[in-house]
Amino acid sequence: MVRFDFVRQTSHGCSDRVLQCRSSKPERSQTMSNLSITLTPYLQQWVEARVASGRYTNVSEVIREAVRLLEQHEQEREARLRDLRVEETIRELHIAREKRQTPPPSTAESLLAFAGSWVGDDLEECLASVYATRTPLEG
Repeated sequence: MVRFDFVRQTSHGCSDRVLQCRSSKPERSQTMSNLSITLTPYLQQWVEARVASGRYTNVSEVIREAVRLLEQHEQEREARLRDLRVEETIRELHIAREKRQTPPPSTAESLLAFAGSWVGDDLEECLASVYATRTPLEG
């Protein structure tokens, strides 16, 4: 369980609202820790208002929920970035593939030279394949 307390700390004549957290049973770690969080007056009021609304029973629940949501948001963002990188890589591969497979407009013989050697023993089949993929030139 984590306990949060608002305390006033004064340093150099300035006072801040500080949220102190004492962890007696950490959720993901076996070590104990203390945590201090400085909140603006607005955020402190916002957190206290969440508790006052009855949705949360204490400040600890509000902070835990906020941290969980932040963690979830960052994981979703990282997943979206990974997906975008994969999509971009796939797009680049398709573009590169299209560039390699697009024959230049010329004779069947030069297309065969461009594409490499034909594997097979039927030259007519090879030429038919070349002509089928070639766009006719208007002239």
